[in-house]
Amino acid sequence: MNQIQKHQCQKKSLFQMMSKMSRKVLMKIWLLVHHYTLYRTRRHGLCRSRYHSRNHTHLRGHHRSHQRDLFYNLRHMLSKGNMGCEELRKTIRYLNKQNCDWYILRDYRDMQQKLGIDWTVDPLLAWPPHLRQAHDRAASAVRYEQNKGLEQKFAAMTERCRGLAWEHDGICIRPAESVEELVQEGKTLHHCVGGYGKAHADGRIILFIRHTRRPERSWFTLNVDVKEKKIIQNHGYCNEYAHGQTLHIPKAVQDFVAMWKREVLEKWTLPKPKKAQKTNAETSAA
Repeated sequence: MNQIQKHQCQKKSLFQMMSKMSRKVLMKIWLLVHHYTLYRTRRHGLCRSRYHSRNHTHLRGHHRSHQRDLFYNLRHMLSKGNMGCEELRKTIRYLNKQNCDWYILRDYRDMQQKLGIDWTVDPLLAWPPHLRQAHDRAASAVRYEQNKGLEQKFAAMTERCRGLAWEHDGICIRPAESVEELVQEGKTLHHCVGGYGKAHADGRIILFIRHTRRPERSWFTLNVDVKEKKIIQNHGYCNEYAHGQTLHIPKAVQDFVAMWKREVLEKWTLPKPKKAQKTNAETSAA
């Protein structure tokens, strides 16, 4: 079953469920959705009069589409149990309090199910006090589970790149040790390095740039193609964009990377991968 057929089946089951509801119940659900999307509109700094003005026709169209999308996804978001008005009202109030869009709660619960966690048994799992942080933790856990198969290849590439570790003038650099360490680095620095496990295993490795006095503290993340000896990218907190301001990589870090490339990377050769050692049974059979 492809994605279109799956979506059509979900809509069909939703319409079947809705057909059993009275018009009054459906109107209550729609009003809840309308109030929620109107609240989201006010977050954009638009009052009711400006929202209904001629100049914001495109925004009204966007939020009508958002209303329909939310309405048709409520069944998916509340996949366990009946879709009662009281439960919907609780969901809307919770999302308003958390200042989050509905899909963050939906994705959080989907990821909990992928991890084998039943979020219906514990109210703190169903309605976490800090939804965004809980969503990010679940995303990291899912990413880690998906990357488990990469650990062996990842560790082998890291071992081959040990010679790239270096220290100079209070700054040090070393290759990442594991996929889990990548996930933690991305979580700390708020960038997407957590998804670079396969790239690292294939030779586009990740190296951590740290202060020598605080080697455990994340600072900058360097992405290098060791086969081509080419620096791909170097990023710090939020990819140098945080709180509405563009940040800059310190000159000391830029100079360190340039010297490291000249003194270490360009003179270094990627060792050949080690051959897997034969077991005693294979040796005797040969």
